[in-house]
Order: sequence, then structure tokens, then C-alpha cells
Amino acid sequence: MDTGISANHSDLRVAGGATFVPNETSYSDTNGYGTHVAGIISALRNGQGLVGIAPEADLYMPLKSSIQVAAAVTAG
Repeated sequence: MDTGISANHSDLRVAGGATFVPNETSYSDTNGYGTHVAGIISALRNGQGLVGIAPEADLYMPLKSSIQVAAAVTAG
């Protein structure tokens, strides 16, 4: 569960998804974080950018659970 995923990203093989965010009908990533994490896991070996840990993996049922990622701020 994350901020969603970009289903049409050229480096990912996405096989559907769902959202649990109130008043949203799409699991599309409006933040970019979920797509970034998905790329680390399964970016395709397609000659573009980096290759993910499991480039042959299909991403089944990405679950969107938030629209923002909280920023951690520490006082020094």
C-alpha cells in the first residue's frame, strides 16, 4: 500500500489496482512516491534507466492508501 502507481509507466508492468482514498476512483499515483518504489522493485530491463530488483515481476493489485507522503523533519 502506497501513494498509488502510474499504470502507464514505460518501465513498469502493472496488472490493475485499487484505491482506498476517500472520494478517489483511481489508483493512479498523484505523488510519485509509489511509482518510485515500484520502479526499485520491478523496473523492466528495457534499455532505459535502471533495472529493478525483480525486472520480470508483474505488479498485481497496487493499492493506493494515501495521497501524500509525510515529510520527516528533525531539529538539529
